[in-house]
Amino acid sequence: MRKVSTKYLREGMKLAKAIYSSRGGLVMPSGVKMQEAQIKRLRQAGVTEVYIDDPRVEDIEIVEPVSDITRIKAIRALREAFLAVRSGGVNPKIDTGFLAQVAKEIHDDVVHNNPRVANLIEIKSQDDYLFVHAINVAILSIIMARMGGYVSQSYDIALGALLKDLGMAKLDPELLDRPAKFSPDELAILKQHAEDSAGLFKGKSEVSAFAKVVIGQHHERVDGSGYPQGLKEGQIHPLAKIVAIADTYAAMISDRPHRPKHRPYEAIEYIMSSAGFEFDHNLVDVFTKCTVPYPVGTMVKLSDGEKGVVVNLGRGLASRPIVRLFFDQNGQELPVCDELNLSEPQHQTKLIVETLDE
Repeated sequence: MRKVSTKYLREGMKLAKAIYSSRGGLVMPSGVKMQEAQIKRLRQAGVTEVYIDDPRVEDIEIVEPVSDITRIKAIRALREAFLAVRSGGVNPKIDTGFLAQVAKEIHDDVVHNNPRVANLIEIKSQDDYLFVHAINVAILSIIMARMGGYVSQSYDIALGALLKDLGMAKLDPELLDRPAKFSPDELAILKQHAEDSAGLFKGKSEVSAFAKVVIGQHHERVDGSGYPQGLKEGQIHPLAKIVAIADTYAAMISDRPHRPKHRPYEAIEYIMSSAGFEFDHNLVDVFTKCTVPYPVGTMVKLSDGEKGVVVNLGRGLASRPIVRLFFDQNGQELPVCDELNLSEPQHQTKLIVETLDE
């Protein structure tokens, strides 16, 4: 299977994975052969990317870090908590126990599936952005924590990552959906969410001290440029430093009302360039081992014009995966799909120059 943008879906393509709505409803089952009506339906449902069957890469399997059941349950729990905060006044009735249970299920799914890299969930609707974003941050934070030596706190970081933005429910919905950049005053209001989120869980025994520090410090930066307290390097808890990286990455690779999403390699490059300034240098090193610029199933274009799909990350540099070629330098489809291991010396002059949605 491989990933393709719904903009490039064509009649006859076969859906490799079922599509579910955030509320758990089946939008379209796997195995469906695309017709114009189905393609239009997916686009209207806000689905931007799907996995399709392709005989040229039928041996490729994309491992999801959490199950569809866990994802749907988590979105429901976060949506209910968000509504409770929005309508609950000073002391909203948040089902903290249910949220803790959901965080445990996300954690256990990730540990059981043991993904080599974080394959984050696609955000199908902007209405679900905060909820799916929270799940994605939890997924990447769990992987980073376990790889970075914080195995015993990997559940706590999952819970903190899941709850960190619930304070945004107190903000004007129009502010969250603003298509233009925020003014300084609006940005100041938006920054209140870290303290508001932390305040929701004071005295809540279901939320550990580790999770609470993640909620309160996830926007702090090691150079003191973050908020709400402007903490620096040694004043910030390591778990919060992990979530700061995961939160930034997950946000950058998602479409937002005020900007299009960045490609994974662009987001990774930004975070690497911020090591030692915004983010802890050692934890950025961990991050680069948990993410890849060109995930398996991604169509790419090489520097000589050849096109193909990433089929294996190999064991070399993440930027030098194994690519199965579909098209030659002149754009002609190849009768036999050759594979290039870009880490091998004979291919050192070839570079990936672009990722493609087709």
